Amino acid sequence: MVGTTSKASTPKRARANAGKPMSHSTAKKEKIFHPMSRKAGQLERAQLRTTKLSASKLKRSKARLESSDRHVFFCNAVPPDVPNISLPEVHEIIRDIWLRRHDAILAEEEANRRKGQPRSMKAEKIHGLKEAEKEEYRTGIEILDLTDPLTVSLLREWDDGDPAYLHLCRFIRVSSTDPEKALVVSRGQREIEIEAKAKKHGDKKAKQSVSSEDSMEVERQ
Repeated sequence: MVGTTSKASTPKRARANAGKPMSHSTAKKEKIFHPMSRKAGQLERAQLRTTKLSASKLKRSKARLESSDRHVFFCNAVPPDVPNISLPEVHEIIRDIWLRRHDAILAEEEANRRKGQPRSMKAEKIHGLKEAEKEEYRTGIEILDLTDPLTVSLLREWDDGDPAYLHLCRFIRVSSTDPEKALVVSRGQREIEIEAKAKKHGDKKAKQSVSSEDSMEVERQ
């Protein structure tokens, strides 16, 4: 009777899991960014912001959604207490955060995969995406210019994730093969407007200066 009672009192879930090795997915997740806690914070902040904006972008095309999500990610990977970041820091975000953002999921998929079992469709899709993004980075990836204070300032005012807003910002192309070089792909409309206004103001001051000099010359005569 004692043996029967012991068996009956054992939860079915516990009996089903008896003898099975514990998954190491949790440990692997922690190892990914354990030595880089700042990067882990950047990744979490960027992904949280991307998720928060997804509801407001459901009506947009898939291509525009993916593009917008990328820019939201990079925008929110910038520390909130700095006006901009350096070019080496841009490469650090691409290399150590953007390209590794799916590593935790892949580690979990790998931990749950039985020996000899092929990768799941989910894992294959993520691997394919990761390889495509690595190749894009090698040949040249187009991103928002996070080295430009004006662009970063504009991005912090970007509340709804609408891609139409991004024409105000400057875009650059960077690559892993030439990390010291950044090619300006397009200047932001806001930057152009500010320069035009400054030029107009400068021309006006120059005209005033010439007019003042002419007046002084007349008086001397």
